[in-house]
Amino acid sequence: ISPSPECVLQQTLLDTQFATCVAAATTARYLSEFIDSLSLSAQARIVDTHDFLLLMIPLIEEPPWTRRRTIVVKGKQNEHKWEKLV
Repeated sequence: ISPSPECVLQQTLLDTQFATCVAAATTARYLSEFIDSLSLSAQARIVDTHDFLLLMIPLIEEPPWTRRRTIVVKGKQNEHKWEKLV
């Protein structure tokens, strides 16, 4: 049975949102790793204005590259494929 066009569209939207979140997390990681290379004004803007440290808490508590299902099947994203965790 082929899925309805609405279901395909919804899945495409979720996949796009997931890819966007992972790209944002990657950008945040690189900014955190190389923050000492940035100018002092850029560091102040990241830490004070945008409260970057507080934005990182949800990524630490619920990383977007892991998922939990109601059946308690845990998985992890690796090379754009979901792998089942034991």
